[in-house]
Amino acid sequence: MSNMMSKTRAFALHLSLSLLVFSTLILVMYFYWFPGEYFMLDGGWQGIRLIALVDVVLGPALTLLLYKPGKPKLILDMSLIATIQISALAYGFYAAYQQRTVGLVFAEDTFTTLSYQDLLAANDVVEAMGHQPKSFDTLGDSHPKQIVSETLNDANFGQYMADVMNGMPTLRERTDKYRPLAGSIDALSRHQLEHTDIKDPKMLEAIKTITAKTDSAKTRYELYRFKARYGSGVAILDKEAGKITHLVTGSEKRS
Repeated sequence: MSNMMSKTRAFALHLSLSLLVFSTLILVMYFYWFPGEYFMLDGGWQGIRLIALVDVVLGPALTLLLYKPGKPKLILDMSLIATIQISALAYGFYAAYQQRTVGLVFAEDTFTTLSYQDLLAANDVVEAMGHQPKSFDTLGDSHPKQIVSETLNDANFGQYMADVMNGMPTLRERTDKYRPLAGSIDALSRHQLEHTDIKDPKMLEAIKTITAKTDSAKTRYELYRFKARYGSGVAILDKEAGKITHLVTGSEKRS
C-alpha cells in the first residue's frame, strides 16, 4: 500500500510538472507562433496533440510503470525517463518553432500561409539564384506578416515562367518580390471575389454578418480566397485598416 501511494505521488508530481511545461507551450504557440485563427488552421493544434502524447502521457506513464521505492537503479530509470522526455520535448519545441506561421502571402489570386521553414528554404533558393530576399522587418507590423508577392500580367508572365523553369520558387515563395499588403491593396482588386462566387451558405452568412457592422461595407471590404495547411475559405480585407481582418473558413480539413 505504501509503495502504491509513493508511486501515485511520483506520478502526480511528474504529471503536474509536465502539465506546467505543456501549458507554457500552448500559450507560446497560440499567442506567438500560431496566433488566433492560425492555431487551428495552420498547424498549431496538430502540433500540440503530438507533443501532448510525449509530455502529458508518455513521461508520467513511464514513471507510474517503473517507479518503485527502494528499487535498484531507480535513479538510473528516472534519469532515462527524464532524458527521453526532455529530448522529445526539445524536438517538439524545435519542430513547432520551424513550422510556425510567419506570413500570409497573396500570390496568384489567393492568400496562402507561409511557415518559417518554408521562408528559410525560399530565401536560400532566391539567394542562390542571385537575388536578394526582402527583409521581413520591412514588411509591416502585422503578425503574421501580411504580404503581396509580384502580380502577374502580360508583360511579366513570360519572365516568371522562365524563372520557374530555371529553378526559382513560385510567387508564394518569391521573397525578393515581397511587399507589404497595406501599400499594395489597389493591385489586388481585380482578383477579389463577389458574393455570388461563394457557394457555401454558412460561409456567406458569416461574411455578411462581419461586413454588415459598418455602413460602408460595400466599399470598405474586399473578399479573397485563402488557403492554410489545414483549412481554406475567404479572407476579408478591410481597405480602411489596410489589412486582412478575418479568415472565414469553409471546408476545413483539420485532422
